[in-house]
Amino acid sequence: MQEWIKGTTPGVTNRRNHYDLCYALEMDFQQTAVFFQKHYLTMPFNVKSSVDAVFMYALYHKKSYSAVTELLEKSKGFVSQENAHTSTSQIISTILDIDDNEKFLRYLSEHCYNNEQQFQLAKSIISEEIETVRSILLRYEADRILSPERLGSLTIEALLGVKYQGSSKKSKDSKLPKRFTESLPNDVTLGKIIKGDVASYDLLRKTLMLLKFYNFYYEAENTDPNTIGGNLMDFYEELNGVLISCGFAQLYVRHPFDCLLLYCANSYDPIDTLYCVIQNGRN
Repeated sequence: MQEWIKGTTPGVTNRRNHYDLCYALEMDFQQTAVFFQKHYLTMPFNVKSSVDAVFMYALYHKKSYSAVTELLEKSKGFVSQENAHTSTSQIISTILDIDDNEKFLRYLSEHCYNNEQQFQLAKSIISEEIETVRSILLRYEADRILSPERLGSLTIEALLGVKYQGSSKKSKDSKLPKRFTESLPNDVTLGKIIKGDVASYDLLRKTLMLLKFYNFYYEAENTDPNTIGGNLMDFYEELNGVLISCGFAQLYVRHPFDCLLLYCANSYDPIDTLYCVIQNGRN
């Protein structure tokens, strides 16, 4: 609660505590989802986590809190599956259709995953989008053989306009909101995503959004206000659909990152505008 008192946005560390708060405030399923998105600026119900899955099931089907604690206790010993063989959207759909505690627990025991198995679809799409960016970059570097490290650095420069280092002093002194600057990709974290290593939700979401932004607006021509508006709506719908399919929070204009990215999209040269926003935000 200290963050709210200070007027800053709290982060989500122990998600169960935040779900407990929603239950204590007698929030329903939809109110809880909105609460996570608007007040924590993160996705609700990461259902490949057993804790999130239990709370989503209980809130949607209006179960008592005593039922929640019982379900959490019974699911403690569930062993994570070796492979994430079911999509996030399919797990959500199935859980919403089940209204029987024992049947839900049986399903959960077969669809319980660890952190390494989260967001596999997102990682796959990110890898595809990276290849698109790199194919663009290689058009201008056709006479050179680039090492994977150099190609990684060039990819980050294409996305952010600078060789961004999230831990640098310049980042800490940035004029941009912390919620924009934190968890931006760099060549190291991009390499980890490509290798399939564990990556945070924020890093994956922002990386995916930046890649989609670059690839969309590299091809788009914003020649007049009508074209700018039409491309903006197309980009918004395309990106939102991808975010939802990956189990990420949909676009939310009160989130500084989402807001600034859409602001840049609503310009004659969105990619260059993003570069200027990032560069001018650094001291």
